[in-house]
Amino acid sequence: MKQASLKYLLKGNVGDITLIFICYFLSLRYIFPGYFNPVLPHHSDQIDYYRDFQGNTFWDFFVSSRVVGDFLLSLVGMVSYKSILLFGIVITILNILLIFKIYRNIMGNNISTYLKLIFLLLIFSHPTFYINYTYDIFSTIALFFFLVAILIWYKYEINLRKSIFISLFVLLSLLTKETYGLSIIVFFIFQVLINKNNKRKYAIYLTISSILLLILTLIRSKIIGSAFVSFSPDKDSPYFVSYDMISLFKTFLYYLKGGVNFYIISIIFLVFMLSIVKKKFILEIIMMLAIGLSAYIPYSVLPNHVVPHYVWVAVPLISSVILVLSSINIDKRVVNSILTLILILNFTTTLGYKNDYTDNMWAVFPENVNKNIYKSLNFVKEHIEPEDKVLITGLYNTEETWYKSMYFVKDTFDIKVNLTVLNTGIEDDTKYTKLKNIGNVNIEEYNKIFVYDTDGILKKYYVNSNSEELEIIKEHRVQILYPEINTLLKQLEENDDWYLNMELGKKYLNIKDFANAESFLLKAVEKAKGENPYPSYFMGQLKESMGDYTIALSYYEQAIKIDDSNNYFFDSLERVKALLN
Repeated sequence: MKQASLKYLLKGNVGDITLIFICYFLSLRYIFPGYFNPVLPHHSDQIDYYRDFQGNTFWDFFVSSRVVGDFLLSLVGMVSYKSILLFGIVITILNILLIFKIYRNIMGNNISTYLKLIFLLLIFSHPTFYINYTYDIFSTIALFFFLVAILIWYKYEINLRKSIFISLFVLLSLLTKETYGLSIIVFFIFQVLINKNNKRKYAIYLTISSILLLILTLIRSKIIGSAFVSFSPDKDSPYFVSYDMISLFKTFLYYLKGGVNFYIISIIFLVFMLSIVKKKFILEIIMMLAIGLSAYIPYSVLPNHVVPHYVWVAVPLISSVILVLSSINIDKRVVNSILTLILILNFTTTLGYKNDYTDNMWAVFPENVNKNIYKSLNFVKEHIEPEDKVLITGLYNTEETWYKSMYFVKDTFDIKVNLTVLNTGIEDDTKYTKLKNIGNVNIEEYNKIFVYDTDGILKKYYVNSNSEELEIIKEHRVQILYPEINTLLKQLEENDDWYLNMELGKKYLNIKDFANAESFLLKAVEKAKGENPYPSYFMGQLKESMGDYTIALSYYEQAIKIDDSNNYFFDSLERVKALLN
C-alpha cells in the first residue's frame, strides 16, 4: 500500500519538482537581490518557530492562534531550526504541484511545460515572494490545505464521505491561519454556479459548512485574542482592527497594487480575452481571480499593519490562470512569443529600476549577516573548548534578527558552550542565549572573545589565558566592545575627511569617552570649513554633556549660521540658554 502511494505521489511529478526547484533557485539567486542559502535563518521568527514550541503541551497548541501551523512547525522543528526552513521550501513546492494538478483536472489534459516555466518565473521572481513564504509560513501551510480540498473536489466523484474530507481540510486551513477563509467560500459559491445536479447539491452543502466553520474559527480566534478579530482600543497599535469601508478599500488597494503589476495584468487580460473568444473556462478564470483577491480581505482589516509580507498570498492563484492556455485551441507559437516578451519586459523593468525590490531589500540584509557569520563558524569551533567562557561582540542592532542569529551560531556547535552575546539594550539569559547589555559586562571575565562587525564578519579574536593577554584585552577594551570604531579608524587611514572624523567623534561621545570625542570632532569642524553644520552641532552636544554650556552655545550658533532651517539646532540652542540662565 505504501509503495502504491509513493508511486502515485511521484508519478509524473519528478519533472515538475525539478522544474519548480530550478526556477525557484534561479529566480531568487539572480533576480531577487542577495539570496544565497535557503536553510540559513534571516528573520527572528524563523528562530522563534524552533525555540518557542519546544516543550509545549497539546493544550498550549489548542489555545494558540495558529493551532495547526504551530503544531506542524513544532513537529518539524524537533530536528532543528533548519528543518523548519526546509519545510517552508517543501510546502511551497507542494503548493505549486497542487496548482498544476488542479488545472489538469479542470482542463482534462496536461499543462504545457513552457506555460509552467512562464508561470514559475512570474511568481518566484515577484518581489514579495521571498519574504512571504519565509516570514508568513502559516499562510503557506493554510494554502496547502485549501488546495488539497480543491483537488479532492475536482479529482473524485463527490459524495458525503468526500465532502466530509473536504470540510476537514477546510478546517485545517482555517485553524492554520484565516488567510483563505473567504477564498474557500468564494470557491464553493462558484462551484454552485458551474455545476449541476448532484455536484451542485454538495457544493451548496460545502458552501454552508465552510461559512459555519469560518464563523466558528473566528469565534475561537476572538476568544483567544487573534489579531484579525480582536478590537484594539489603541489606534496606533499595529494590530488595530478597522472595519471602516474606506480603510478596508485603501488597504486592499495596497495589496492589490503590490500583487499585480502592469505585466501580470497584461497576461491576465490576454488569457481572459482568448477564453472569451474560444468560449472556454471563462467562469474558471473569474473564479481563480476571485479566490486569489479574496485572500487580501483578511489583511485589509489591519490598516496599521500594512506590510509587503502578505502581498504574495494571492499571486500564485491570480497568476495561475495562464495555465488554462494549454487547453485553449490557439496558435501556441504566437501566444508563447507574446508571453515571453511580456516576461522579458517585466524582468527588464524590475531589474533596471529595482523599484519593486527596494522596499524588500531589508529582508535580505540579515541573511547576508548570517552568511558572514556562517563563514566564521569553523574558526570559532576550532578555538573553543567546553569549559570556555565565550564572549561575542559587535552584532549590535535594534533588529531582533541580529542577536537571535547568534543562537543559530550556538546551535551549530557540537559541544555545550557558555556563550554570551553583547547587545545594546536587551538582556535575556534563558530564551536564546545569554544576552547582556554592554554596560553590564566585564570583558576580563571571559577567556575567549570573538569580535564581529555589524555585517557579521569576524574581525578579531582574543584569548585571555595569562597576564600579558589580559593587558592587551584591557588596552583594546573600547575596540572590543565597539568594533565599529575599528572600522572607522581604518577608513580614516585611507580618507581623513570631516565626515569620518565626525562619525568617530559621535561614537566616542556615545560611550562618554569625551577626550577622544573632542579630538575627532575638533578635526571634523576644522575639515568641514564651515560648509557643513553637523560637526559644530555635535561639538555643541559634547560640550553640553561636559557641562561647558557657554562653549556649547557658541557651537550651536555656528551650526545655525551654516543651516538655519534645522529645528534640532534651535532646540539645542534654547535648551543651553535655559541652562545658562
